Amino acid sequence: MPSIFENILEVEKLLDTIFDLETGEVDEEKEQELLRLKNQLISSGLEKLCNLRAEKKAFIKAMKEEEDRISAKRKQEEKKLENLDDYILLIHSRSGQKKSVAGTWTISTRQSTQVIITDPNFADKRFFRTETVEKLDKEALKKVLATGEIVQGAALQTNINLQVK
Repeated sequence: MPSIFENILEVEKLLDTIFDLETGEVDEEKEQELLRLKNQLISSGLEKLCNLRAEKKAFIKAMKEEEDRISAKRKQEEKKLENLDDYILLIHSRSGQKKSVAGTWTISTRQSTQVIITDPNFADKRFFRTETVEKLDKEALKKVLATGEIVQGAALQTNINLQVK
């Protein structure tokens, strides 16, 4: 089945054939009919494509909502796992042993040290480091290029952006 674009090209080819090469005359009735057909193909084709686009957007939105639902469910399960780990630790600690064997499972603990900041205004400069991040200022570069100045390795590009409402 030909695409919308192929159908339009076919009508444009037919439009090229309505000129009588010997007389140079144009069959205006046939020309008007073919132009109407071309406009109809374009209009119906664009409508189909916009409908398809709307369906794709709705599908993507539904997928995003499903991702959010699954993410929330995963977070609930992670919280349950955290609570289960705390409960296992509580039960294991009641054994008084460093290692507990429960069937095919071995439960043990190890000690670690973590820094906790108790003051939200903690500002002791001895414990801060400065990181420098370079970032390209595209807006400034765009302004310079727009004035006509040539900047090696950069150029302005004009884009045609689709807008469907």
